[in-house]
Amino acid sequence: ENRKTEGGHDEMTTLAAEALESEEAFWRGFLATDEAAEAWEAEQAEARADAEEQWETEGKPRELRELAEALVGCSRDVQKLVAPLLKCESIQRVLYSALEACRRENAENAFRRGRRRHGVMTPPPRDVDLGDYLAARPALRCVLERLHREVKADPTRIV
Repeated sequence: ENRKTEGGHDEMTTLAAEALESEEAFWRGFLATDEAAEAWEAEQAEARADAEEQWETEGKPRELRELAEALVGCSRDVQKLVAPLLKCESIQRVLYSALEACRRENAENAFRRGRRRHGVMTPPPRDVDLGDYLAARPALRCVLERLHREVKADPTRIV
């Protein structure tokens, strides 16, 4: 049978609250030690290593496959421009980001398809491919062309 304490709480509730406070105090004290800091750092380092390994074995190859598939649909001009640059991981990331932007734009276009504007059906927007994306961004295209020229002059330039 639970008895009421002076504050009107039952004894079990009071004991549970005290136990929780005691446990919290223990963990606060433990986390303040060097052992805890080292354990936390080791755990974080392991998590980073696992994430990096997963990226190298799954994420990166998947992105490269998707980029290759996207480039097949591009003009020969874009393929020639980009192919030698794919050896560079930072260029891969830039191009994959561009591919994701194309996908977002195409998803928005798909949403707009078939919508009426002022009672009149609007023509559906055309899907954007990677080549279209690069053509619509002259600054990015210019950087890729400059890098292409540099790599063509010195293939060891991109690692």
